[in-house]
Amino acid sequence: MSTTMRRNPHRIYRNRDKAIIAGVCAGIAHYFGAGRFAIRLLALFALILVPPVTGILYLIAAWRLPPQPEALFHSSEEEQFWRQVSHAPAHTFGQLRHQMRELEHRLRAMEAHVTSAEFQINRELK
Repeated sequence: MSTTMRRNPHRIYRNRDKAIIAGVCAGIAHYFGAGRFAIRLLALFALILVPPVTGILYLIAAWRLPPQPEALFHSSEEEQFWRQVSHAPAHTFGQLRHQMRELEHRLRAMEAHVTSAEFQINRELK
């Protein structure tokens, strides 16, 4: 299925490959683009400050978050695109709109050249 046809794959998953316990902190770090160490440190501080709440939330997240699929993104460009869509959709779609306008201008220039009399003369001379 192509990138444009499927749902946004940039979601929070449990990252079992880089997991220490269940991969919750690694998955959250990947989703937000933060370092795993920083997220784990925040979780540790939360566990020290409010152990029951943090423990329960971690267990719920470990139970509810799906594991990260093997081939989530086809390339780093695709991952960057979906990350931007999730965090700044207006900016991302503005960039796409700009790229489509540029492509349309190029296509119009090519159509004008192909339908011109000069193109027809050059074609007949060859």
